[in-house]
Amino acid sequence: MSRFGQTLSVSQAAALCGLDRNKISYWIRSNKLRANRIGKSYAIIAEDLVFFLKSTHLNIPSELADANTTGSFF
Repeated sequence: MSRFGQTLSVSQAAALCGLDRNKISYWIRSNKLRANRIGKSYAIIAEDLVFFLKSTHLNIPSELADANTTGSFF
């Protein structure tokens, strides 16, 4: 856990959302999904993922449904 909440790797986020990890990586590289760079990997804060999924009208996995989504707009 980070001080901002649960973090997910690209692979974890892709598995939760039922998407290919290349899709998640594309969203990060195109600045659509906020993520922190850690070495060669990314760490996605669960609340940011939920916020992104809600703003793009995609299904939110039940594992993330109760995450806090009061984050700022980006």
